[in-house]
Amino acid sequence: MKKQLTIEIIKAFLIVLFLYAAISKLVEIHDFQQELSKSPMLHAVAKLLAIGVPSIELFICSLLLYSKTSHTGFILSLFLLTSFTAYLIITINYSTYVPCSCGGVISQLSWNQHILLNFFFILLSITGILLSASLRKSLV
Repeated sequence: MKKQLTIEIIKAFLIVLFLYAAISKLVEIHDFQQELSKSPMLHAVAKLLAIGVPSIELFICSLLLYSKTSHTGFILSLFLLTSFTAYLIITINYSTYVPCSCGGVISQLSWNQHILLNFFFILLSITGILLSASLRKSLV
């Protein structure tokens, strides 16, 4: 029972994160796409990413809502967060321009704080993967 409660709490945190991120990107989609197009690494795919990233975030939310698909949601969450964190680290260290399309509270964070926040959510995703896999094995 404790495992299931922990999984539900992790799911809630991730859903809030991805829902907030997706909605803020979609509400300001023009600005989001414009910021992405300023990145030397993302310029060529900025239009695709402007629609694709929030769509993936919403898809992950939908997977996390249901017990049968939440394990896949945790895996995709880990992949997206890890990819974005790696992109941030590379961009901060090797690019002349770091696009910032974050909204709300997240836009108030420094880049290092943003990376730490991402690591927190990466750890939550890994914990969700491990707990959900363990729970699935115990049900078989």
